[in-house]
Amino acid sequence: MNVTQTTAQAGGDPLRQKIDEFLGLFFYGTMMKEARESRLTDTKLGYGGKAEKNFAAQLDLMLSQRMGQASHNSLGETLYKQLSGYRPRVK
Repeated sequence: MNVTQTTAQAGGDPLRQKIDEFLGLFFYGTMMKEARESRLTDTKLGYGGKAEKNFAAQLDLMLSQRMGQASHNSLGETLYKQLSGYRPRVK
């Protein structure tokens, strides 16, 4: 079951679901990929061997999807307001 199916079953807003998915895959996913490729992770301390290399991309994908679901931050809120046609009230 993927992220979109899980949130769709919960009865969430489809636009919010797509924004969460976008943030997870493109924003957090890119961050996770860059962190994996950085020179800081080149040490042998905590090295998981061949299995870690084979499944690191899959783990990063799942973690980034969950981070996208869990984060309703200012970036996500700004995207949601702009894409939904939000108009602030003028006092």
